[in-house]
Order: sequence, then C-alpha cells, then structure tokens
Amino acid sequence: MELSRLEVLIGDLSDQHQRLADLLSSQCDMASGTEEAGRLNAETGRQATEHAAKASAITREISAFVIKGGLIVEQNQTLAMRANLALVAVSALWNYGDSCNNP
Repeated sequence: MELSRLEVLIGDLSDQHQRLADLLSSQCDMASGTEEAGRLNAETGRQATEHAAKASAITREISAFVIKGGLIVEQNQTLAMRANLALVAVSALWNYGDSCNNP
C-alpha cells in the first residue's frame, strides 16, 4: 500500500519538476524587466517552493516507510531467534531421551 502511494507522490514530483523546467526555459527566452517576465518569475518561484515542499513530503514518507520496514524486520528476527531456540531445546530433549533409552 505504502509503495503505491510513494509511486504516485514521485510521479507527481516528476510532473512538477517538468513544469518547473519548462518555466525556467521560458524565462530564458523572455526579455527581463517586462510585466510578463515578472509574472513568469513569480510563477517560477511559486512552482519552486511547491516542488521543494513535495520533495520534503516524499522524504518524510520514505523515512516513515523505511522505519516501519525496519521494525518489521526486527520483529521477524526476534521470532526467528525464539523459534531457533525452541528447536534447539526440543533437539536437546530428544537427544537426552535417546541417551536414556540407549545407554
């Protein structure tokens, strides 16, 4: 579930990045000091701020996903260790029973 959400967020960030790149390219082609250049500059600033905010949100989502995954791995390792100890104990009892029956 989280991965599909991250896919959407990263796709959105990629689209935002392309819009920002297009605006920057348009700025290069425009004469500075005009009213249209001022509007384009303001829009570029807004898009850049939005792009940075989306990138930060994605970073937080990925961090949360990694932390959650790490906790799951830790829990699985704890269960595996307990299962291993139980198998060792059963094996020891089994071997002890054999030694009692076959001195």
